[in-house]
Order: sequence, then C-alpha cells, then structure tokens
Amino acid sequence: MNFHDPAKVSRSTKPDITPIGLLVTSFTHLQKGKIGTDIPIPTLSQGGRSALTGIVATAVSLLICSSLDIQLGLPTAVTGLFTSAVVIIRSKKESDDRYIGSFMVCCSAGCRPVCDRGGTQ
Repeated sequence: MNFHDPAKVSRSTKPDITPIGLLVTSFTHLQKGKIGTDIPIPTLSQGGRSALTGIVATAVSLLICSSLDIQLGLPTAVTGLFTSAVVIIRSKKESDDRYIGSFMVCCSAGCRPVCDRGGTQ
C-alpha cells in the first residue's frame, strides 16, 4: 500500500475553524490591551550555547560539503556526534559545578545530591 498516493488519502470535508478562533481571541485581547510585553527572555545555558554553536558549525560544514559535491551523510553524522559529545561534556561540567559543596546520598531507590544544609537539590 502506498501511503503517499494522494488519491488514497481521505480528506475531511469539515472546515478547520482553528485559525478563525485564534484570530477572534487574539483580536479581542489586542483590543483590550491584555497582551503582556514585559516577558523575561531567559539566557542560554552553557550547554545551549554549545548546541547552538554545533548547529551552526554543522550547517557550515554541510554547505561546504555540498559545494564540493560530497555526500552529506557522513559529515552530518560526524558533526552531530561531535556536537552531542561537546554538549554532554559541557552540561556535565556545568552540573558538577552546581553541586560543589554537596555530597551524594545513596539508598535502595538510587543516588541523589544533597546540599550541605540538608536539603536536596
């Protein structure tokens, strides 16, 4: 069975009202001035910055490989593995830095970090 055959795909005859509902609710909130503009923008963590750098490096390497007429499978896999390794290592280091002054409590349910003040993190 070919799932990509447009003739075999059943289409719903019911109209989709989602865009209309979104338009109505957005318009009424805009008129009443209920949309917040002071939304705090979080900063990227060290792992997030590493992931962003890896994505950009992957895109650049794929553009270079494509311009040199090289198949893109191996460069994608290599840059993906490298980016994953860097993100995991940097995230691990970031979490280790967070637990300085802590110790691990292990029991039958597993291990968890406990800070010096007695609470769990």
